[in-house]
Amino acid sequence: VSQSRYDLSVAVAAASHGGAERQSLESIRANAPLGFAAQNRLVTAEDYKTTILSRFSSVVDAVAWGGEDNDPPNYGVVYVGLLFDEGVSQASQTAVKDTIRNTLNENLAVLSIDVEFVDPVITYLNISTEFSFNPNLTGLTQNTIENQVFSAVQQYVEDNLQTFTGTFRKSRLSTVVDAVSPAVLSSDIEVTLQQRLT
Repeated sequence: VSQSRYDLSVAVAAASHGGAERQSLESIRANAPLGFAAQNRLVTAEDYKTTILSRFSSVVDAVAWGGEDNDPPNYGVVYVGLLFDEGVSQASQTAVKDTIRNTLNENLAVLSIDVEFVDPVITYLNISTEFSFNPNLTGLTQNTIENQVFSAVQQYVEDNLQTFTGTFRKSRLSTVVDAVSPAVLSSDIEVTLQQRLT
C-alpha cells in the first residue's frame, strides 16, 4: 500500500452566514407561546412576525401590521419590516424576502393576502454622559472609570435598543451608569436624536 501526501490550502470565497447564536431562555419564553399560537399558518400580522423569526436566522427582528392599520389603509395586504443581522448581503436579504413572499405566504397563508416589505427607518441616539466620581472611593483611574461607563452604555444599548420594540429610558440608563462603581456619585445624560440621510 503506497501513501501519498498532498499539501492542501483552503481559500474562503465568502463569509459564512445564515446561522445564529443559541436562543436565550428569555427569548424562548417570549417566542414559544407566539409560535404555538401561530399553529404553522399565517392569519394575523403577529403570525407573520413569529413565523419569519422562527425560520430565518439572518433576521434579527421583524415587525408586521395589517393593511387596515396602515396609513392610508390598504386592505388585503400585510406590511412587513425586517431587521437583518450585520453583514448579511443585499442578495441574501432579497432571497429571504422572496422566500417569504413566494413560499411562506403561498403555502401558509389562509387568505389571499399580499406581502409588502417596508424598509425600516433607523433613528440613532447620540448619548452624552457626564459623571462625577470620588477617586478616594476607588483604586481605579479616571480613564478606567470612563471606559467602564462607556461599556455600560454600550451594553444598555445592545440589550434594549436593537429591536423594533426596544424602548429607551433615560432614567434606567442613568441607574446603569451610577451602578458602574461606588465611586460614581452622580451622572447627567443628554440625549439627542439623529437621522442619517444619503
